[in-house]
Amino acid sequence: MFRQNFGGQDIKVPLELSFMEAVQGCAKTVTFQAAVACEACGGSGVPPGTRPESCKRCKGSGMTFMQT
Repeated sequence: MFRQNFGGQDIKVPLELSFMEAVQGCAKTVTFQAAVACEACGGSGVPPGTRPESCKRCKGSGMTFMQT
């Protein structure tokens, strides 16, 4: 019912850098949100060992969002 593997999707993040940063190279820190499997239900949408009902943490979606 729910997809267990969330890998493989590209993430596009806008990044600004000056001409000199592009020429000389630089290090930038970017932040983004990515979907990860809900730790409470393992991405199944229901808590383990229970009858099928919505997981309270992810509301049955099987995903939570984390900020990195």
